[in-house]
Amino acid sequence: MAQSPAWLPESLSRSIMVRLTNVPEEDAMPAKKLSEAEVKENLARAKGWSLVNGKLHRAFECKDFVSAFGNMTRVALVAESMNHHPEWFNVWNKVIIDLNTHSVSGISDYDFKLAEKINEIFAA
Repeated sequence: MAQSPAWLPESLSRSIMVRLTNVPEEDAMPAKKLSEAEVKENLARAKGWSLVNGKLHRAFECKDFVSAFGNMTRVALVAESMNHHPEWFNVWNKVIIDLNTHSVSGISDYDFKLAEKINEIFAA
């Protein structure tokens, strides 16, 4: 699990991260690179995501900058707890996200897990 910010007690940080990700630290597994067929299969279930330049890609539009940045902050907490960080871009109410896994040089199961969490956050 990611290191807690200095201002946040470790016990509270663990509780928050486990609750956000539903993945206890002891259950963390290394990323598994997916085959092209597995990527296509998972992509069919990943609402709104597409494959662009070898990465999972999705654009979101929020009601305003505060909503966009708030969602990015929630994604950042989940991503940090997974130690899996998105490439993203934000202008006012738009957030563009690309996911891939550098450690496996491709798309992994982590990308689809994070994409699912991102969808949940932006849908809330």
